[in-house]
Amino acid sequence: MLCLLLRVDPTVSDISVSIVTPSFNQAEYIEDTILSVKRQDYDNIHHIIMDGGSTDGTLEILKKYESTYNMTWVSQPDDGQADAINQGFERANGNVLGWLNSDDVYITNSAISTQIDALSEYPDADIVNGRGIRLKENGKWDHPIKRRDHKLSHSGLKEIASVLQPATLWYDYVWKNIDIDESLIYTFDWDFFIRATESYNIVPIPDFLIGYRWQGDNKTTEGGLERAEEIRDITGQYLGKTSWQYQLLCIYCGVYRASGILPDAVGDRVEDVLTFVSNVVSYLTLKQISGV
Repeated sequence: MLCLLLRVDPTVSDISVSIVTPSFNQAEYIEDTILSVKRQDYDNIHHIIMDGGSTDGTLEILKKYESTYNMTWVSQPDDGQADAINQGFERANGNVLGWLNSDDVYITNSAISTQIDALSEYPDADIVNGRGIRLKENGKWDHPIKRRDHKLSHSGLKEIASVLQPATLWYDYVWKNIDIDESLIYTFDWDFFIRATESYNIVPIPDFLIGYRWQGDNKTTEGGLERAEEIRDITGQYLGKTSWQYQLLCIYCGVYRASGILPDAVGDRVEDVLTFVSNVVSYLTLKQISGV
C-alpha cells in the first residue's frame, strides 16, 4: 500500500542531499567515485558508502577519505546491490536522494547543484534526470549515452529504460513511498523508475552530469541468460505477455538456452543470431540484455 506523505517544498538553502554508493571489491575504481563526490560545489551533501565486505583494498581507501569530507561508510555482508542501496537510504537524512555506483563518477563539479537548481526551478518536479557519458574502462570518455526524452514517463519507461540512474535525484518521499525491489538483480533501477513515475513527475535536464564506466565486471556486461530472463519478466509484467517485446525476449531466452547443447558449428551461427537480437533489443529498449 502506498504511504501518502505530505510534500514540503524546501528552498535551495534547505535542501540536503544524501548520495548512496553500493560497493563490493571495487578498489580499482571507487577512489575516482569518492573524489567526484568530494569535489562537488554543493555544500550540503552526505555521501554514504555501503560496502558488502570487500577484501581487495577498498576499506583502506574508505579509511583514507572518511575524515576529509562528509562521508560515512559501513562494511558488512548484504543481500545484493538493491539491499545495500535500501540500507543506505534508511541511514540517509537528506531531503533529496540518489545513488552513484562505485565505478561511476560525476564528470562536473556542479552535478549536484545543477540538479538541485532544476528541482527548485520546476516546482512540480519530484525527480530530476540529467544525461551522461559512457566511459571506457580506463576512465576515458567514449560517447554520450542515449536518452529519449519523449519516453520519460510512466508509460514510456515501460518500453524504454531511458532514465540514467546515476544522473538522477529525487525527493526522499519518492523512495519512502516506492522503495527498491530487492528481489531483482539486474533491473531494480528500471523497475523503480517505472513505479515512481506512476505517482511522481520526472523532469529531464540537458546537462551531462555523470560518467558511466563500461568495464568487464559490471552487471550490464554480465549476467547472460539470468539477466535476459529478468528483463523478459519485467517486460511481461509491465507491457503484458502478449506484447511483441515480451515475445521477442522469450525467443531470445529460448535460443540462448538451446545454444548450450548445440554442436559448435551450429553454435557459432546461433551466437550470431543472439547478438543480432540483443542489438535490436538494446536499440529499442536501451537495455543491454546480455554480454553475448
